[in-house]
Amino acid sequence: MMSYMPYGQLRKAWACKDERVLIDGPAGTGKTRCLLEKADTAMRKYAGARALLVRKVRRSMTQTVLETFEKKVVSPASPLLNGEDKARRQSYKYANGSEIVVGGLDDVSRIMSSEYDIIYIFEATETDENDFEALTTRINRPGHIMPYNQIALDCNPGGEMHWIKKEADAGMLTRIPSTHTDNPGLYDQHKQAWTDDGVKYMHTLGELTGHRLKRLRYGEWASAEGVVYDMFSRKRNVICAIPDDKIARYIIACDYGTTNPCTFGLYSQTPGGVKTLVKEYWHDSTEVGRQKTDSEYANDLEKFMPQRDKIEAIVVDPSAASFIEEIRRRGLPVYQANNDVLDGIRRLGDEIRTERWLIDSKCEYTIKEYGTYGWDRKAQERGDDKPMKTNDHAMDRDRYACAYLLDHPVRDAAYYENLERFIP
Repeated sequence: MMSYMPYGQLRKAWACKDERVLIDGPAGTGKTRCLLEKADTAMRKYAGARALLVRKVRRSMTQTVLETFEKKVVSPASPLLNGEDKARRQSYKYANGSEIVVGGLDDVSRIMSSEYDIIYIFEATETDENDFEALTTRINRPGHIMPYNQIALDCNPGGEMHWIKKEADAGMLTRIPSTHTDNPGLYDQHKQAWTDDGVKYMHTLGELTGHRLKRLRYGEWASAEGVVYDMFSRKRNVICAIPDDKIARYIIACDYGTTNPCTFGLYSQTPGGVKTLVKEYWHDSTEVGRQKTDSEYANDLEKFMPQRDKIEAIVVDPSAASFIEEIRRRGLPVYQANNDVLDGIRRLGDEIRTERWLIDSKCEYTIKEYGTYGWDRKAQERGDDKPMKTNDHAMDRDRYACAYLLDHPVRDAAYYENLERFIP
């Protein structure tokens, strides 16, 4: 592995020993890598030190923060990687007694029962002031083991009224704004020019629109406006059905409702990673004047799906405990959905923008919601990015499906060969 060298603003972040620090900037500047390298170096240098790496939701770290740490920061042969895999790992233990603890604010009792020399909060815009203040109480007293103690926030910018920006503007955080030229993979410091990867990446960011362009390309704190999926296009994302011989896996996702609409979606994925909503089910009790029971919905689900052994997973709204149990009793492969809203919106938006997320033209309810699902302006006035809780049922369902397909990637050709028997 090549040794790490921070550049530009990240060199300041590396050297900074202030107690409360904000490292913000557009996507891809190397912020997360810098903090992970700094945490690893500190643990190796100061025997018995403790660091906490944290996000709002623990499982969101598996394919983001921990992927970077295990692939870029430590050697593949490192004994730090012994034990649990990324999804279940709770800590990395060093030979000198130091430890990096991994946690989420969704399991706050575990991480709040200890003290740490450094705490690094990733995707910090997901958190609120209460989260941050609670974490500050977990910092060891200065000089306990390390000569300084630090809590640092790592994020792309959020809305212009976000509490993090207010804290930084008030001088309560040492702000270090990173830029794309800080990342040597994108910008060659010696040649003072973009690398080939940098040219491609900047072009990709340049195709974003609205607040995403301002935040992720230019690093501006800007409020979200209008529809949530403003990159969705009938011309690019709505298609006729993909031929069956192009499909390698199927899942179903469900957004459960009693008084609210209940919707199912059947999704396919090709070996190339293109995901398509093939068909939809929709029941709105307020329109038809009758609510359905869990058993009736489960009957509808079984009629909705193609042959049972063709379905890899049925991904269900995690709040629908009784419906999940009804499906489980029928021997179907049910999974609780990842309901991290903002991260899910970001990931689905990326799939839509790159045309890896398609909708069959017959799915009229879903197509309509993509044009009406909007941001909550009152929440933005409080500094929060939140979508409106209207016209969101198919949107929640699609978000569940996208998160499952991205979090459970198909890794080898053997999987597809085993599925050949299912293809008509």
